Amino acid sequence: MNDDDDPAATLDALIDLVDATRRAYAAGALVDLTGLDVEVEQICRALTDAPREHRPVYVAKLEALVASFDGLAADMRAAQR
Repeated sequence: MNDDDDPAATLDALIDLVDATRRAYAAGALVDLTGLDVEVEQICRALTDAPREHRPVYVAKLEALVASFDGLAADMRAAQR
């Protein structure tokens, strides 16, 4: 995890990274997702110990991260057609 081990900041950084990757891909750049799976796994593990009162914020951010990944995947599938 990064961002001084602040899960919310880490999730925001991951969302920004996936969104930037999506923009780069749309512009025709080759993108490298190496290591992103490890980052996501680390934050998911860290969130298992999150205080209950913070969980709604983390759930919303995880949903946003999934939406970002879904958008990138859709763009990649569309490019394969």
